Amino acid sequence: MRLLLLALAVLAVTPGIAETVDLKPTLAVCENEISERPKDFDAYRCFDRLSRVPGGRAPAREFLEARVAGEPDNVHANTMLARLLDPRTSRPLDLLGEAIRDYEAGGERRTQGWATIYRSRVHMVNLRVDEADADAEAATALAVEVDDYPLLAMCRFQQSRLASLTGDDGTLFGVLRKLVLDRRFETLSPGFRTAVLQNLGSVCAELGLHETGIGYLEQAEGIALDHELGDWLFDVRHSMSSVAMTRFLDGELERAVALEIARNALAVADGPRQVSIGELRVAELTPGEEGLRMLRELAAARDGESFGGFEVLTSLGLRLLEEGPAGAAEAMAPLESALASTRRGGFRRNIVRGWVNLSRARLELGPREEALETVLSAMDVVEDLHDIQTGESIGALNFSAYSPIYYTTLGKLLNSTDRSFEDLDLALAISERLRSRFLIDHLDRAGVAGESEQASERKEVLRKISELQTVLLLSKTAPEDRPEIERQLEQLEEEEALLRAEADRAAPSRDVGGEVSLEAIQRELRGDEALLSFLLSSPREGGSWVLVVTSTEVRAYPLPSRRRLETAVRFWIGLLQRGDGTDREPAARLYADVLAAVIEDLPPGVGRMTIVPDGPLHRIPFDALRPSADAPPLLDRFEITHVPSARVWLRLRAATASGEPDALLLADPELSAPTLEHSALRAFRLADVSIGRLPHARKEANRAARSLGRGELRVGAEANEAFVKGADLGSYRVLHFAAHALIDENRPDRSAILLAPGNDTEDGLLQAREVLDFRLPGAMVTLSACQSAAGRVLVGEGVMGLARSFFQARASVVVGGLWPLRDEVTARLMASFYEGLGRGLPAGEAMTRAKREMHREGFPPAAWAGVVVLGDGAHAPWPEPGATPSLIAAALGLILVTLFLALLLARRNRFRRQNVA
Repeated sequence: MRLLLLALAVLAVTPGIAETVDLKPTLAVCENEISERPKDFDAYRCFDRLSRVPGGRAPAREFLEARVAGEPDNVHANTMLARLLDPRTSRPLDLLGEAIRDYEAGGERRTQGWATIYRSRVHMVNLRVDEADADAEAATALAVEVDDYPLLAMCRFQQSRLASLTGDDGTLFGVLRKLVLDRRFETLSPGFRTAVLQNLGSVCAELGLHETGIGYLEQAEGIALDHELGDWLFDVRHSMSSVAMTRFLDGELERAVALEIARNALAVADGPRQVSIGELRVAELTPGEEGLRMLRELAAARDGESFGGFEVLTSLGLRLLEEGPAGAAEAMAPLESALASTRRGGFRRNIVRGWVNLSRARLELGPREEALETVLSAMDVVEDLHDIQTGESIGALNFSAYSPIYYTTLGKLLNSTDRSFEDLDLALAISERLRSRFLIDHLDRAGVAGESEQASERKEVLRKISELQTVLLLSKTAPEDRPEIERQLEQLEEEEALLRAEADRAAPSRDVGGEVSLEAIQRELRGDEALLSFLLSSPREGGSWVLVVTSTEVRAYPLPSRRRLETAVRFWIGLLQRGDGTDREPAARLYADVLAAVIEDLPPGVGRMTIVPDGPLHRIPFDALRPSADAPPLLDRFEITHVPSARVWLRLRAATASGEPDALLLADPELSAPTLEHSALRAFRLADVSIGRLPHARKEANRAARSLGRGELRVGAEANEAFVKGADLGSYRVLHFAAHALIDENRPDRSAILLAPGNDTEDGLLQAREVLDFRLPGAMVTLSACQSAAGRVLVGEGVMGLARSFFQARASVVVGGLWPLRDEVTARLMASFYEGLGRGLPAGEAMTRAKREMHREGFPPAAWAGVVVLGDGAHAPWPEPGATPSLIAAALGLILVTLFLALLLARRNRFRRQNVA
């Protein structure tokens, strides 16, 4: 369930700015201020603060009305009066429009900016988003021009509110984070800071970042208590109760604890609006008939047109849905009313929620065709919301919140005893609508234009990020200086993410999308191949399934719940990495859970499996599973590769490598002394790893180059970041990195390959956000590094990490590690792998043969199972010896040269014979 009232809470807050004035003025105080400073705009802003004091709005408005009546040309009085009038009437816009013209004519740029941002708010309340956005941009430009930080902060906050209105969580999160990270934030008023922190905490919690969100909300609560900000205190505590309710629904918090938090919010409610909102949250958390009775009473007291009506009707409908089919029938009316109310003008997020909730009820109630029509419409609306998201990580978190409707629909389709091929085809199409949407979007675009304004700005921001990271890596940096440097780094990272999203969105789409069908997959599959698409959920949301597609048939199999498999996978991986044989029994149990029925039914001759994982299955090496503790692993029977989605797999199959066969191999980078210090790297909050030299990596890269027959080998100081960024990487069919990798699950963009810097402007951290600028069409990238195939797993989107960034750079295959790898053992595996590639084998087959060799030699699964092939396993990056265009050309050239020399020799012999004669 999405957090209720977040959007309304954002609109409801209208914070003040000035820090140096009395936060609770009286009418007399405000009169005195304008008496002493009649031409000072800030003196009139006293009435804005007075309007937020209980009982202060009416006298403030009456005084300004009288002042305007007596002084119609008093532009300051007109501006502040417009601020206090009902924004849904026409008068505020008239007053503000005239004020803006007057300020502009008088060259008063600062006050013009304040009047413009006030008008933006009026447009926003009336849902004129384009006009509101234009005014916010104009006011921002004025704030920058006159260097007025309070005005700039208000403009940024307005941008966040507009993002909330449109549902763009990436912009909402990024703008608020930049505000909080600015060192000047503490100079702003307590009310404004409370509002910003409350909204940031709410959106973090909305995205599932509960601990981060609670941290911001606790900061906001502290400010509100310290400064006795009653209105803001309720908003903050209500947001806390929203987080508590979500955690209760997720099984992370007891109902009694969540209910107590909701009652704490209600206890500080002031006025009918806050009381109603607080009572709703308490009713939502009250169990049984008592809670249902409270919700019915709240719904009867209002309709969908009233403030908060959408939330009340939605909450009642969702509670009724818990009662089963009978409740679903009764739930239709309030859910339909809720959707109808938000369709008439409301937050985009509420429109999406309305559709999703209505489709849940229709799925429960039927009939089937009508239910599917409603669900597919709901998915269209969800995906429209996805399309406007700024930034991958936040956008993926936003999208994952709506994943239950996809899983529930899949459960309804696959649980049917008489399911048809069409049902299975629709199930696959729905599952693919859920998967890897941001990765597909990126592949659909032509790329970020290097000459665009955003790309140029982003390049400069990346340079500044590198500078700060270099400072953090220096052991001489004083501990007391690190927090400020880290704050600046985080601020730059938010800016980079927003610029990247803007540039990517501006790039033209290649329009190569389209839904995936079973027939399209079956046409691509060879007779010895199978594609397994896993879908893991809870029984309540439709259960877990695997769709198995071969060239001749399609089947679906039920699986254990996501939570049960998470526990089993965690237990098995822990034992597997020990390498002492204790993993065999858990491997067999997991095999029985996820693959036994599938493999039993596979057609004869199938020896290659392409896995589309979900949830915890992203972390397991399937070829190390075994039918029984005494049986050999699946490696003996199957070649297994992993892909993010079937649609990505089809794209990769269609990709072709460009240019002549060439390879770039970087090994054992010469790391600077500060980089080698574990404590310094922890400043980035990256993985807790031991950094040291990799002597076997050099042998690994040397043997790989010999096996391929050609390639540029760079080791030590030559294996540097400056070279990689400056090289034409698109000319290489194989890129090999034998180095350390650092994976940051909380901030995937920070994940990096450790290289030598190469010059004074690089930090030696080749990060995921930098790899995005590479162009590697059809290439194979080997990340011979610990955990290089790992990262944060997001529902639907998959693994966010280094491997993904290389796919976004259009590589066809990425080879990486799932867990920490031993240098010498990995070198042994890679030597055999590259021998196969040098003979022209596809990447999947070459890796499988290399693993089988190690298995036959007695190496435990821990030695070989952690290296996986991602992408198109059938892709052969290196042509067979003697069959490459370059070798053929060389052979033809040699023949021509030989013929030419033979002709010369024949002519010389004839000349000699003639002379002798």
